[in-house]
Amino acid sequence: MYIPFSRNIEIMPDHGAWFTISQCRWSGPKGLKVHFSMSDIYPSCARLFTDVLKVPDTSMKDLIFEAILFKKTEELDYMRDIYLELEKFLEKDKTYTVRLQSLNGNDIWPVTNNMEPGKFDQMLSAEAEWFIADTVPLHDSFLGIVPLLAFSTDEIARMERLVAGLEMDKKRLTRATKSIPKTGGQVALHPEHTSAFQSKFEFIAR
Repeated sequence: MYIPFSRNIEIMPDHGAWFTISQCRWSGPKGLKVHFSMSDIYPSCARLFTDVLKVPDTSMKDLIFEAILFKKTEELDYMRDIYLELEKFLEKDKTYTVRLQSLNGNDIWPVTNNMEPGKFDQMLSAEAEWFIADTVPLHDSFLGIVPLLAFSTDEIARMERLVAGLEMDKKRLTRATKSIPKTGGQVALHPEHTSAFQSKFEFIAR
């Protein structure tokens, strides 16, 4: 199947390329790098693709396959979009959670150690030591101190089922940290209040 040039697909030459029918999907999210949505490219050929060639829509399995192939050179937005599409499948049917297990053990999570927004330093598996900053205050407090998932807190909030399905809730800083309030600074007596209490000592002592 001939796919015209798209800037989202690095392996394509400037004028497009030929791909196997197994890489074609009729309907699905834009920007995939392994599978291609024919409804976006050939919208008038629905009968050819769906009835004659039996091309299916993008499945959860297709998205998982895309995620497994993530590399450090990927754009952060591309990886985020794949995870958000997986979240949509989980929202439709929570039994799909079992299908996520094939993601375990793969270095598919962009992790950052620095303060530069929209960037990440390495790809790690869920088994590695890194954390999910699920609130803005915790993100601001721990960025640059511990390795953090490179997505924003808003994006993480839209991946609730995915994070839970992969048993990564323990990486959330809201669960991995404990808040301990403490006072600081120097104690300074208030002269007027001190004098007032001293003048009433005899009455208070009774």
